[in-house]
Amino acid sequence: MRIDFSRYITAFENLPQGVIWAEVNADLRDEVTLHVKNGEQTGCECLERMAIYLRASDGTKIGTVYTEQLDDDPEKMMKIAVQNAKFMDAVSTDQPNQSGNIQLGVVEDEADTPEMLNFARAVEAAVKELSATADIKHLTIRRTVMVRRITNSFGLDNYQEHQFYLAELSTERGSSEESPLVKRSATKLADIDVKELAAQAVHKGGRAEPDAELKPVALSSGKYDCVFSSEVTRQIFVTAWQEFVGGYMAGNKAIFNPEPGTHIGSPCFSVVDTPRLDGWGYCLALDSEGTECKTKDLVRGGKLATPMYSLTTAAAAGVKSTGNAGRVALLTGTTPVNIVTIPSILYIEPGEATEAELVQKMGSGILLTYSLDEFHSITISSGEFSIPCGGIVYENGKPVGTVEQITMAGNLRELFDNIQAVGCDLEVDEFEYKNYCFGGPSLLVTSISISSAG
Repeated sequence: MRIDFSRYITAFENLPQGVIWAEVNADLRDEVTLHVKNGEQTGCECLERMAIYLRASDGTKIGTVYTEQLDDDPEKMMKIAVQNAKFMDAVSTDQPNQSGNIQLGVVEDEADTPEMLNFARAVEAAVKELSATADIKHLTIRRTVMVRRITNSFGLDNYQEHQFYLAELSTERGSSEESPLVKRSATKLADIDVKELAAQAVHKGGRAEPDAELKPVALSSGKYDCVFSSEVTRQIFVTAWQEFVGGYMAGNKAIFNPEPGTHIGSPCFSVVDTPRLDGWGYCLALDSEGTECKTKDLVRGGKLATPMYSLTTAAAAGVKSTGNAGRVALLTGTTPVNIVTIPSILYIEPGEATEAELVQKMGSGILLTYSLDEFHSITISSGEFSIPCGGIVYENGKPVGTVEQITMAGNLRELFDNIQAVGCDLEVDEFEYKNYCFGGPSLLVTSISISSAG
């Protein structure tokens, strides 16, 4: 094991006075990122970081202490945590997992830098083969090893180790602005399809720089049928996933009732949370409380199946934890020590239609190719959103012009209800802190309120 908790296991056998129980959770991330241009390595970033969180209870409240040093004295850490507990506002009856011994994955083979560089060269060659005019704006290859271990004084000792590779690629054709990044991930570098990665990047680079015949058009404010590209869908769900957090739902901090069967959206709208997904290298099978996360429907056919729960929020709801405990939900400038509810790999289940087929089904409306301000454009407690965006205007299935600096606004209830069809082009992305992922395909949505700066 890469994380040695032997000192903690020994210390937990004889807890200091005033400590009723204690638990330690360590997360290790080791990664190498290679930047490549014209077949040459232009940069290499290496990171190795250990984050250790120790929780301890005095029987009334729970305190937490954070360190990055595995050799810190466990007894001293427990005493500090209990001292910190005195400053907590609320009495807590939270209990950690009582027992368990889960061992998930061990990394054995790691591609070295020359292999990663050769992979990047193959990507560049595939782009040139597809398009003589497409220039690569961004190409990185990253290898990440993640390790998590949770041990407590009740005898729990759970461990997970996994490795994955992530390739990021974007291209352009004469534009000063970078086209959307295409990301592909796998547990083995050889499992990333080089030609498919290149094809998607060339396609999106071309869409970002449409035909010269397409000129900007004036657009009156009003209701429009829209096709959301997979990028736009993901930008919405980087925030909107919070609507399915059990604690928020129960506390009226989200827009839906937490009871299974609650109406969420149209019959073609289904949302899944899973620890692993075919075609994506992440494996997030162990949460920050040591609960194993399993694949589950959050929404099935427009009806709520189950919210996401941690141990504490599940106990309050009278159900079992869904394995969705974490410590970082959104962007923060502080060290996150408290347990919160987060996804593992959350995505909208794809359908069968291509984006082009959704556009044809729409007929007249807007293909929204990009959106902005993903972290501040949705209010979770009300479901209201106001999102800057842009795209291509269609009339009778034919593109007639482009629109920039428009805003779509409304409520997530209506948006989910108005989903008419779901695309087959599921794309997944990682949250900035790499502790969960989110994904979505293109969507055909009717009656979206659009306002134009013009």
